[in-house]
This record gives sequence, structure tokens and C-alpha cells, in this order.
Amino acid sequence: MTLAVGAAAGAGCGRDETARRADSAPAAPPAASAPGDTSCRKSGSWQLCSVRDRLESAGLSPVERDSVRQPFLSVPGAAYAVGGGELQVYLYPDSLARQRDFADYDTARVQPADSSAQPRALATLITSNNLAAILLSDSETQIERVQLALTAGLPQ
Repeated sequence: MTLAVGAAAGAGCGRDETARRADSAPAAPPAASAPGDTSCRKSGSWQLCSVRDRLESAGLSPVERDSVRQPFLSVPGAAYAVGGGELQVYLYPDSLARQRDFADYDTARVQPADSSAQPRALATLITSNNLAAILLSDSETQIERVQLALTAGLPQ
């Protein structure tokens, strides 16, 4: 499924985002493993280390970039260069928190359903349990590889 991300997606929204987000649990930034730490806690939920492990196992060689924030999501994200594209990874405390965050959004365009903002870049939304990822890529092969890597079951 190909999607579009609007840079100002949350700006034109007429409803009160603060009230909606006050009901949800506060989100901690994605946890990164310590330098030199090759272990990744096996919890069954997505963590940055399990995302990296899965991408590396698929031969995608992710390169970590700065953190990223989308105005329409309640959690901060981590960005990775993956081939010629960018993968933005957003980790939630659980799948219900992820679902709440996307309940009022047009997941076909990854922006608020009532937003009039024009899409600026092609994107693919990938979800699995507590993970939501936005892949910015024009390569159908790369999109398929990343989708398969992140949806082939939960990290064990």
C-alpha cells in the first residue's frame, strides 16, 4: 500500500489534539541499546534493536539517522537510511496505544482524516504489534523487502 506523508499534516486539523492525547499513556522515546551491547531483550514487542536486527537479517543494512517527529503521532521516532529510502520507526508501549494514535487518521495518506494538507512525499505505512513505521521509498522491491522484514512475525 503506497501512502503520502504531509509535512504539515497536523497543522490544519480543527479538533483538539491535546485533549485526545491527554487520555493516552505518556510515551517514552524509543530505547536504544548501549554502544557495544549486542544483546536485544527478547520481549515479543518491537524495540529499536529488534528492528535493526530484522532489517540486517533481510540484507537491508540500515544506517541510523537523527530522531524524527511527525506532528500527527504522539511518540518520537528513529530514522534509518535503508538503501535509497528512509525508514521512520515509531515504537509504542503496546499495540492498543499504536491503534489509538492512528484511530482518527487516514492511514492511506498517513495524516489526519480531516486535513487538507497536500501530500509531499510517497510513503508506505507498516504496522506490527507496537510498531508503526513509515517507509519513504520509490523502489517497489525495497518496499516489499522492508514490509516482509517487519511483518514476518514478532521479534522472539
